[in-house]
Amino acid sequence: MEQSCEKRCADHSLDGASLADRKSPAALALLLIRLFDERFGGADKGRFRISRKFLRKLAGRRRLPEAYLALLAEEIFEAGFIFVDCESYSIVLSQKQFASYRRVTGVAAERVLSDRGAAPSFSPSSSSVKQVSE
Repeated sequence: MEQSCEKRCADHSLDGASLADRKSPAALALLLIRLFDERFGGADKGRFRISRKFLRKLAGRRRLPEAYLALLAEEIFEAGFIFVDCESYSIVLSQKQFASYRRVTGVAAERVLSDRGAAPSFSPSSSSVKQVSE
């Protein structure tokens, strides 16, 4: 006798949750935005990082394919936040946080483009990039 769809789905659960509990990217985005406003980690609210393992748990999924993460990032962006996938963990930031960052000007871009023959090299004593000619 063949099992019903509900029975088969219940047999393939993830940590006790049925397949019906898997969250869409939009639903997971809402949870992550709610976390942004929660007090934890010594801050009243704000940016945070979340492990891939815990992100999968919140999503109710065993895997988080690239296509799913792209949709999640789009949903979060539309709500005024930024989702950064760093493979083993992800970061959620407010778009407002970047409003005061310096902007690249045409002059600066042209200056960098004109130095195409020089290879960038990182100095061990500072985080700035130095140009070295080959």
